[in-house]
Amino acid sequence: MIVFVVLMLCTVFTIEFARSEYQTNWITDIKLSHADELLFAVSRDGTLKIWDLDSGVLLNAVMVHEDWVLSVDYHPGTKMLVTGSADNTARIWRLDTGNASVELVRTLSGHEDWVSTVVFAQDGKRVITGSDDGTVRIWDTASGERWGQILEHGAWVNDVFITADERYLVTGSADGVVRIWNLARGELVRSLRGHNSSVERVSVISDGEKIVSASTDRSVKIWEFDTGSVLRNLTGHDGGVLAFVVSDDESELVTVDSPGQIRFWDLEGIGGMPKSIRAFGDKGHGDWILAIDMTADRRHLVTGSADGTIRLWRTDDQQEPLAVLIGWSDGEFFSYRYDVGWVGSERSTERLLTINGKRIEDLGEALSTLNLLGETDDHERRILILLI
Repeated sequence: MIVFVVLMLCTVFTIEFARSEYQTNWITDIKLSHADELLFAVSRDGTLKIWDLDSGVLLNAVMVHEDWVLSVDYHPGTKMLVTGSADNTARIWRLDTGNASVELVRTLSGHEDWVSTVVFAQDGKRVITGSDDGTVRIWDTASGERWGQILEHGAWVNDVFITADERYLVTGSADGVVRIWNLARGELVRSLRGHNSSVERVSVISDGEKIVSASTDRSVKIWEFDTGSVLRNLTGHDGGVLAFVVSDDESELVTVDSPGQIRFWDLEGIGGMPKSIRAFGDKGHGDWILAIDMTADRRHLVTGSADGTIRLWRTDDQQEPLAVLIGWSDGEFFSYRYDVGWVGSERSTERLLTINGKRIEDLGEALSTLNLLGETDDHERRILILLI
């Protein structure tokens, strides 16, 4: 079966195709590069995929580990990628933005369990890795040598955030504790206790004054950095909160959970009280949402899920995803710029029989002239049919 997608301003419809094994291929992490207009996604099949955000074309798919890839980060200044894997290593890659190819620079070895989170320092000179072995390690990007102390946690480390001034690390771990570390001295500054189960994501906002943490206890907490006191406890999710993103202007927080719900929070609420302004996702992912990112203009979200798909959402539309990237068949594409898309097949009039109860009689000839994707198996397809 040949399937293709073309993108145009239109109305959204959804068609279901036959079920397949892609749902077992979790999308474990995604990252947007606003500077280079790229979307990076990693999966448990060991691959890294790169899309062009302007055209929506899938530029490259490459096997970067022999086991699950759990985390990815990109440094636009150095054009370097780092990936963390269940093979207990992190790998640094050099990206050629001209053709989206990647070259292995070095492998960082030393962890004794899965490398669950990776992040570049602001200047790109260091990489920080967190592992299920209960440690955080800092590495020199140029040499691959370990830098400073090994930071012991005694529990799986799920996320690491480095402050803008590179003085502190904030970590979240499976014991429910958020920890602040002095990076230069390798010393624990403060432990923030309040979550009842695993802390999945952490971030620092408000020029280093506040910490945001998300937990499988279904809550998001906002902490005062200097004192460790809880400023706000955000509740409302029906399952564990697995990831979040803060808008570049820090006016909005978007959280996602294990049932697949996406919830928006106004961080500039009355009296500084964040409030949930809307939630959507009922017609979205069919499984845990594991990763989320937001475009710089705050108009679109990208989410990655254990259902094997990446979905593109308009932030002002609670009904349907704008595009669905099955993503693990060569050549699929989308575009967030034009809010658009067509979908069809080589046997278009057989596959696309009705839209709102009406036959598509006149699209077959036009659609059959396009051949934008290669052959696929009978994969389940949540395909967006978008017509003017």
